[in-house]
Amino acid sequence: RVHGTTRLMSLTQASLLHRCASALGQEHDVIVVNNKVHGETDFYRRVWESATVRVCADCTMASAFGVLDASAPDVVVGDMDSTDADERARLQSLGIAVVHVAEQDTTDLEKALAWLHGRTPGAQTPIVVMSPFGGARLDHELAAMHALLRCSSVRPTLFVSHTNIACVLFAGSHVLECDDALEDTVCALVPMFGRVDHVTTKGLKWDLAGHAMAFGELISTSNQRTAAAVHVTTSGPLLWISSLRTDVARSL
Repeated sequence: RVHGTTRLMSLTQASLLHRCASALGQEHDVIVVNNKVHGETDFYRRVWESATVRVCADCTMASAFGVLDASAPDVVVGDMDSTDADERARLQSLGIAVVHVAEQDTTDLEKALAWLHGRTPGAQTPIVVMSPFGGARLDHELAAMHALLRCSSVRPTLFVSHTNIACVLFAGSHVLECDDALEDTVCALVPMFGRVDHVTTKGLKWDLAGHAMAFGELISTSNQRTAAAVHVTTSGPLLWISSLRTDVARSL
């Protein structure tokens, strides 16, 4: 925190994404969920290869790394309902740890996040969760947002697809330092986790000035940045979404 302001550039903006993709910068762990990569193999591979710890949520995605021609995951975590004993044995023969968590109160993503948290309690190494969000299962998308809120209170966490990045802004003041070379100007602030009584922004086309935000009242989607730095002060958790420039994402 700098003078009460959380500067999120190294955690939540495309600068982190670029460094992950270039394997040059900030240390991070990575989780992959969903076995559909929509052809963006180079994008995912670069972020994946630069990670310190590579985790797959369940075995389905682990099987896809032959297609990606990428390094094998270090561990696969989940309830293993999408694979059989032979497949698990095959992964273990390749040196991939398989962690079977049978309980059904959490998703495979939450199980993978819990495994990372338990591996190094108290660590603040950012977690990058890669998934082609916006798929066919709306319930999966909502579950992912639920997991993002829960895990972001423990470790800095960034959700990344080939079109968007997303993170939670908790109560307080934030400066989001964006990179026009990597990000589009389209963005959103969404009260995904419940009503937020006071939100003030600076640097958006449609700024908020102490507004209350809630589903059924006011949300801020399809907004646009008008500055490289967006200032957000919020009384409760908000979901920040920033669009990546398509040409950049495809070339990373």
